[in-house]
Amino acid sequence: MHWRRTDPVQSVGGLLVTGPGAADRLADAMIRKSALLQALPVEHGEDWAAVFAGPVGQDADVVLPRIDGSTPIYASGEGWWLPVGVEVDAPEPARAALWRAMGDHWGVRPPAIVVPKLTEGVIRSREADLFLVREPIPFAKTVLARRSLADARP
Repeated sequence: MHWRRTDPVQSVGGLLVTGPGAADRLADAMIRKSALLQALPVEHGEDWAAVFAGPVGQDADVVLPRIDGSTPIYASGEGWWLPVGVEVDAPEPARAALWRAMGDHWGVRPPAIVVPKLTEGVIRSREADLFLVREPIPFAKTVLARRSLADARP
């Protein structure tokens, strides 16, 4: 697949935190938040963590916590997430077929977060990191929340 930078006009649907200690950084940002934010679905792996937006009441608005250093992501295809400001480098009608072909080629099924390797000044890339999202669950029910609560006790 090819990726390209684009205007960052997509609707944010989640936040991705990467690097050493990513899950701990997400947990630190979420642990003292309201019950509404702790109900947001999260998923994490080695050196990455993601939180997905959830609805606020009856409104169509969604809510996300503030997490310093996180990357906002959006749903680009059915179950496929990309960073805001990045898109598949292909015409819109071909994108669904390209997502399916990429999944078939690598034996990956969505949901997944794809982060193209676009360094400063580069607008196109063929390389990307892939983060598999299996079963996001509310933060309050995760091992991250339990561990953070235990760490916070005197």
